[in-house]
Formats: sequence, C-alpha cells, structure tokens
Amino acid sequence: MQEYNHPMSNSDVIKLARFYMLELGKTVKENGPGKDWFYGFMEWWSLEIKIMRSVKLERVRSNSLPVCVLKSWFDKLSLILDTLKLFNKPDHIFSCDESGFSDDSGTKSVVVKCETKFPNAVHGGSGKSQTTVLLCTSAAGRCLPPYILCKGKGLYNTWFPKENYPGTMYKANESGWLDESTFFDWFKKQFIKETKGIPRPLLLILNNHFSHISYCTMKLALDNQIHILALPPHTTSALQPLDVYTSKIVKTQWPKLLQDYYLKTKVDNVDRSVFPLIFKKLYSTALRPAYIATG
Repeated sequence: MQEYNHPMSNSDVIKLARFYMLELGKTVKENGPGKDWFYGFMEWWSLEIKIMRSVKLERVRSNSLPVCVLKSWFDKLSLILDTLKLFNKPDHIFSCDESGFSDDSGTKSVVVKCETKFPNAVHGGSGKSQTTVLLCTSAAGRCLPPYILCKGKGLYNTWFPKENYPGTMYKANESGWLDESTFFDWFKKQFIKETKGIPRPLLLILNNHFSHISYCTMKLALDNQIHILALPPHTTSALQPLDVYTSKIVKTQWPKLLQDYYLKTKVDNVDRSVFPLIFKKLYSTALRPAYIATG
C-alpha cells in the first residue's frame, strides 16, 4: 500500500487483517482484532515496518508545487517503470480519472447590435443535471470505453442505446459519484476485461482518493499483475495525465456537442438515453490517440 502511495493507518491495518482472517475461516469480531493484536503484530514485524506520523500535504494555492513532492513522485515512477520494465511499453501504462458532465451547454459568443446591453439567448440544459464518467487512457493513446455512473437506485434498459460506444458500461448509486464498490466494479468488469490481451505487468496511475483503493481492488490487482500507483494529494492539476491535457480538450468539446444537440433537436434537456450517444462523439473529437498520448 505504501508503494501504491497510499500508506495505511492503524485502523486500516486492523480492517485489512479482518478480511484475511475471514478468508482463513477464523472467528473474528465485526470491527476486527483489537489493539493488543495490532501492537503485537507491529512488534513481531518491528525490523520491517514502523509507525510514523504522516506528513500532510496542504493544498498549494500557487501554480507551483513543492519540488520535494514532485521529485519524490518521479523518483518513485522511474523506479517502478524500471522494475516492471515498462519504459518502452506505453501500451502497458494507464491512467484513470472520473469527471462530472453537466447538461448545461454554457454561454456562447453572439453577434448583436451595438446598442445591446444584454445579449439574451436561449440555452439548453438546466445546469442541475450531472453525470459522472470514469475514463481510462494509456500512454500509447488508447481510450477505454466510458464507465457511466448514474445517480439513482437502479438502472433501466431504456437508458442503454444500442448505438452507444462499444463496450460502454453503466452503474448507478445514490450519490452519483464513485465509491469503493463502483470503482471495484469498473476495475473488475471493464479495466481487466479491456486489457486482458496485454502481457503483464501493467501500471495504473490514479488519484489519491479513498474510493479507489480497497481490500478487494488491491487483491484483484495483485492477482492480475497490475501495479497501482496513486498520485500525491492535491497534485492532479500538475501530474494527472487526463487532467493536464486530455480533460481540457474534452471539457472544451462537450459544450459544443450539447449546443449542436439542442439546436438540432429543439429540446431543452439531455436525458439518460441520449447522454451516451452525445458522449460517444468525443471519441472522434477530443479523445483521439494523439491527444491522449500527449497527455
């Protein structure tokens, strides 16, 4: 977990131990073994692990990041690429990130008379509807099919158009945002499936968010020779490949696609069955291999 850039707290270790104890068929309390077990465990492995206070990386308000943080990140990345022998294998290196897509097409430039003070125009979308999409790209320029997360208690067949992007997956939860179970669902059913033809090992870079790393995900990654590396907290604007380049193009193209849709259909909203069809168009505009590889 430390190698994943995700060191575990004392309670995390106890929680992880409980999962292993259950797998071994042992009787264990619902909240896991107690503190006595934990300190005994730490004493038994005292030559290999120790307890330290974590260093909190505060949000950096300026455009620059601490040099020590950047150096540490690239040193770790270099070591992993060397160990896994992936320096010349960009198709083995992936990055994933989730992003929210609104139905608001935004404002646009319009030509009006000189005396006009308020250039009113009809804009489609309420601005209140938002859909989360998890995207995953490789350093070779490949973009996996989208994983679309809807807000709600369930999914309906009418939401899945046959003309959507091949391999598109759907999931629903009450928050509409990624959590441990939805990330595991994507990792197991889409990422591993879409990369099964690539020789192992693989490297997956992702944000340092608690929803991305769970016992189930970690174990599945180890079983499939997938090394997961988390970015340092609050550094995605500088280090996340999708944030730095690809997402900027996506977020520029998305309002244009919405404007075209509203103009052609004369409707003022994008329902669940239409969203995947509009999103599909990004693969021929913003999600081209050249753009992705640049990121």
